[in-house]
Amino acid sequence: MSTTVSAVRRPAESARGPHRLALWYSVFTVHAGAVALLSGPGNDRTWGIWAVVGYAVAFGIAARWRTRGADVALVVGAAGGLLAPVIWLASKVSATPDVQVVERAATMLLHHGTPYLPVAALSAGGWLAYNPY
Repeated sequence: MSTTVSAVRRPAESARGPHRLALWYSVFTVHAGAVALLSGPGNDRTWGIWAVVGYAVAFGIAARWRTRGADVALVVGAAGGLLAPVIWLASKVSATPDVQVVERAATMLLHHGTPYLPVAALSAGGWLAYNPY
C-alpha cells in the first residue's frame, strides 16, 4: 500500500517544480518589464527590453514543457537576460568611464606587469589614472 501512495505522490510533487520555475520566470519578466518602463533612456532600459523577451520565452517553456523545460528555460533565460544584452551593449554603446579605467588597467597589466601607474604619473594621468580596483 505504501508503494502505491508514494507512486501517486511523486507526480504531484514533481508537478510543483515546473510551476515554481514558471512562477520565478514570471517574476523575472515583471521585474525586467518594470526596469524597461521606468528607467530613463540608457543601458538599463536596453537590458530590460532584452530581458523581458528572454524571460517571457523562458516562462513559456517552463510552464508548458515539463520534461526538459527547466534546462531549456535556463538556457533561454540566460541568453535573453544576460548574453544578448551584454553583446548588444558591448557592440553598440560606447564604453562608460569605469569601463575605460578597467580597460586601461588591463592594457597596463599586459604591457607592464601591473595595472597601476607609478605614483609620479598619477597627477599627470587625469581621471583615467586613478584605478580603484
